[in-house]
Amino acid sequence: MVELKTALKSLKLNESNLSILLGAVVVLIIGILAFRWVNNRNNLGSILPKSATESVTSPQATNTPGKLPSEYTVKSGDSLWKISQQHFNNSGYNWVDIAKANNLNQPNRIVAGQKLTIPDVPVRTPKVVAQKPKIETTITGNSYTTVKGDSLWKIAVAAYGDGYKWTALYNANKDKIGTNPNRLFQGLALTVPR
Repeated sequence: MVELKTALKSLKLNESNLSILLGAVVVLIIGILAFRWVNNRNNLGSILPKSATESVTSPQATNTPGKLPSEYTVKSGDSLWKISQQHFNNSGYNWVDIAKANNLNQPNRIVAGQKLTIPDVPVRTPKVVAQKPKIETTITGNSYTTVKGDSLWKIAVAAYGDGYKWTALYNANKDKIGTNPNRLFQGLALTVPR
């Protein structure tokens, strides 16, 4: 600390000059961040939702040339999603194509009366993510050994068909579980009261 004061004295900077200098640095940093934010906001790719960019085109549902109007006039209350649904077999995912065809930097800002080109592109459909099948297990005995990912709620559902009965499990196994019922260790032999 003494060395810093000595260094500042040698630079002949007093507190007010130092405060002005630090204030200028802060203003400069805020200006740079604001510029980058505005610049990124104007870039269409940076504001597209991930789900929209991950949509896929459906090979069986394609538009035929001449089926779509080449131009659409925006009405009050319209959004690119709604317009896409009107023109692409109820699929709103083609809003990305409409925005791209019209070079819209801010696709969420369209106004009534604005003319938009509707591109003749295949209909997009969302990616379907396969979900893991739910494994339904039932606990019928008077004991249960915990596995990774267990909770008292899950065990109560499997044992009693009612998650709210987790308290009965906790009260019967307080000595094994400890004071935190949310923390179950793998391999814990629990008593299941009936």
